[in-house]
This record gives sequence, C-alpha cells and structure tokens, in this order.
Amino acid sequence: VMRGRPAFGGANFPVPLVGFNWGAKLYDYNTKKAVWNSPEAVASLEFLVDVVKNGHPQISSLSATEATSSFAGGNAAMVLEVSALVPVVENPKTSVVKDKIHYTPIPMGAKNDYNTISGAGLAMSSQTKNKDAAYAFLVWMLGRANGNIYVDNGGAIVRESLISKRKNDFPYYEATIKGFEQAQRMLDAGWDAQPKTRWTMSWTNTLAKYGSAAFAGQMTPAQAVKSMQNEFEETMMR
Repeated sequence: VMRGRPAFGGANFPVPLVGFNWGAKLYDYNTKKAVWNSPEAVASLEFLVDVVKNGHPQISSLSATEATSSFAGGNAAMVLEVSALVPVVENPKTSVVKDKIHYTPIPMGAKNDYNTISGAGLAMSSQTKNKDAAYAFLVWMLGRANGNIYVDNGGAIVRESLISKRKNDFPYYEATIKGFEQAQRMLDAGWDAQPKTRWTMSWTNTLAKYGSAAFAGQMTPAQAVKSMQNEFEETMMR
C-alpha cells in the first residue's frame, strides 16, 4: 500500500521518488527547462502501476495517513512511506504490527540508488511583526537540545547524532541511516527532489494529479508523464 491521491501529499511522493532511481529528472538548471518527459520517467511509472495492481484497490485515493493506517491495521503486507510516520506503526495503541516490521530504504532502481529527505518546514513570513521572537522559536523547536523530548513524545527521529546515541531504541535506525546516505548521493550528483523554483508547489500537485490517474488506470503511464510535462511547461509560462 502507498499514498496515491490526486492532491498534495498523495501520488507526488512515490512518482518522483521512484522516477529518480530510474534516471528521470524534473528540471535542468542549465537549460532552465522541465525535462520530466523521458523514457526513464515512463518506465518508472510503468513499474509503479504494475506494483499498484497488486496492492490496495483504493491506492489512487489514499493519503499518507490512510495508507499508513491500512498497514498498521494489518491490512497490507508492505507500505511505502516516510519515516515520520513510523511512530504510528510502532504505537501499540494504533498498530497490530508493532515489533513485526522490517524496515528498508527505497530499493535501488534501474539506474540510481537515491532517496529524498523532506518534511514539513518551519518558516516565518516576511510580514512577521516579531521576527526575533519567531526566529528564536524556530531555533528552540529544531535545536538539538529538544531532540530527546520530541522523540519521547512520539516524534520521528531525524538527527543522525541522536540516532547514533539511541539506535537500540528504534527499529528503523539502519534503514534511516541508509536513506540519509542515498539522499547524500543524490545531492552530490546535483539532483533536487524539489527544484528550487517558484513553480515547485504547482509541480507537486501536477505530479499527484496525473500520477493518481495512472494508478487508477484512467491514463497510461506515457500519457500521464506527457501530461505532467505539458502542465509543467504551462506553469512556467505564467
């Protein structure tokens, strides 16, 4: 099971994640063009569609929470999800599979062994009246001193230094470290999970919309990838 709904937080997660490992890229910084429409992107989406055929019948409508809950409830053998949701499947109050899970990072694809690191960012608006106070809160919230407090209250461990100190507490430790290493390889290669452009959020929704349509069988992977590319280009012209 995995998320696949046609909106942010849905198919936009697995589609590019797997695509990168097949060799597909979203954006070329040299030409300033979207480059998603490629044999690699089509092949990666074909792979995902084949996987979906053997999974939850409603994948094309599932959010991250719904996909994780399905796995935690014992209704799926595997789930492709972010480590931030591990506390859900390791919580005996919400999961029947606690202590029965093997964690592994995203598998190597046809060309690459990459992974992505992302999360809900903390930021302050340029219109913030008390910028010093807002910045102090960000530092406090994300600071190393709060790491143990955050984790002990159900947060997902993300600091490598904290993982090393508490590795015996977390069954997903090794997979997380390997995921960090995969992400570093991707960064070293000059690839971005989300291009640093003003269109990023719009592109994210485009990936979700057409990726979900492919999962639902409403269009072929080739049609979906071409539609994504066309919408990327249209967005860039606005």
